[in-house]
Amino acid sequence: MSRTNKFLLLKIRIKNRPEHFLKSHSLNLRIIIEKGSKLLKNGCVAAPEECFNDVQDPCECDGNDGCVEENDEVPINVFPINIMLVSQLNSLLDQNLLPTQVQAMGPYGDELFQQMIDFLNENSTIEAQNFIHAVAETIEEVGSKGEVEVDFEDRIINNLEGKSLEVYNNLKNLSSDFKNLIKKFEPTFPVSHLKFDLGDLGTARGQTIAPNSSPGTPNSPNYVITVRLNNNTSPSGVDQRPELLVAKTIIHEVIHAEMYRKLLSVLDSGGTITGVTRQDILDALDGDFPGMYDYYRRHKNWQHQQMATHYRETLASALQEYDTGIPVPDNQQPAQLYMDLSWEGLRYPNIDTWSNLSETEKERINDVIADYIANN
Repeated sequence: MSRTNKFLLLKIRIKNRPEHFLKSHSLNLRIIIEKGSKLLKNGCVAAPEECFNDVQDPCECDGNDGCVEENDEVPINVFPINIMLVSQLNSLLDQNLLPTQVQAMGPYGDELFQQMIDFLNENSTIEAQNFIHAVAETIEEVGSKGEVEVDFEDRIINNLEGKSLEVYNNLKNLSSDFKNLIKKFEPTFPVSHLKFDLGDLGTARGQTIAPNSSPGTPNSPNYVITVRLNNNTSPSGVDQRPELLVAKTIIHEVIHAEMYRKLLSVLDSGGTITGVTRQDILDALDGDFPGMYDYYRRHKNWQHQQMATHYRETLASALQEYDTGIPVPDNQQPAQLYMDLSWEGLRYPNIDTWSNLSETEKERINDVIADYIANN
C-alpha cells in the first residue's frame, strides 16, 4: 500500500463543552432525514435513533414518538456530515454503516471518511470491509470518552490511553520496529488486523479476544483480533505495573493473537496439526495461553525446550532494546535479567519447560520478577 500516513482521531467531547468553545467552533447542521422519519411542528426531526432540531439547538425524544427541545445548560455542538462521502463509502461496503456510527464519526471530519474510501478502493476484500466496520464500531463505542488511532496501512485500531498508549508508542519507535520485534518469533506473522484497548480483566494482565463471527467466515483469521490490557487497580493493572512489564504484556498478547491467526489459517486452508481441531484453537484463545503455546509448538514440530527458548529470547530481546535503546544482535542472547523477566507469562504447571526446572531455579526466577516489580 502506497499510503504511509496514519490518521489520528482526536478526542472531542460533544456534550458539555464550555460556551467559549461552542462560539469559536460553531458549525452548520445538516439533517439527514431517514426513511420513516418525520418533521414535527416544533421543528425537531424524529429519527429512529436520534432527534435533532432543524437549526442548531438539540432535541430529545419525548417518549411519545416525538421530539421536544432539550433542556441542557450547554447546547450540544452537532457536527456536519458529508452525505456524499457517506454514500460513497457505503457503496463500497456489503453492509452500510449504521446511522449511529456515522454520527459518531462526524466530529472527525471528511478526512476520516475519505481515508476509509481510499482504503477500500485499494483493498477490495471482505477482510478490508471488516476492518472498516471494526473502526466504525470502535468510534461509536468510544464516543467522546477517549481517543482512537487508526493505522490504515498496518490495519491496527488503537484505543489505548495514558501509560499503556505511551508504552505502545515507545515500542513502535524502537529502532527494530514493533512489527519486526514480533516477526523475530515468526517471520510470516502479519502483525495486522489488531485492535488494542483497555478493560477490567480481574487478575489477568492481558487478554486476546477472537474476531466477531460472521455467517460466512466464523472467527476468520483475517478479521480484527482484540488485544485488551487490564486497567483496574489490582496489581495486574497497567498503572500498577512497571513500564517494561507492560511492554512485555503487549508483546506477549500480540504473539498470542498471531499464533491463533496462524493456526486457524493452517486448518482453514486444509492443513493439519497433530491432535488439534479448529475448536481447540478457538477455545485456547479464551484465557488458555498454555494450550495455544503447545498447539503452536506442535505445528512447528518443535521440542518443548526449543519452543520455550525461542519464545523467551524473542520477548527478552524486545525488553532489552526497550530498556536500553540498543538492539540485541541476532547471534547474541539477551542479558539474564530480561531472560528471567520473560518467564512471567510462562510460569504454568502445564508448560513442561517451566515445570521441569528445579525448585531452586524457579524460586530464583520468581524472586527476580517479584523484586523487579517491587522496585519499579
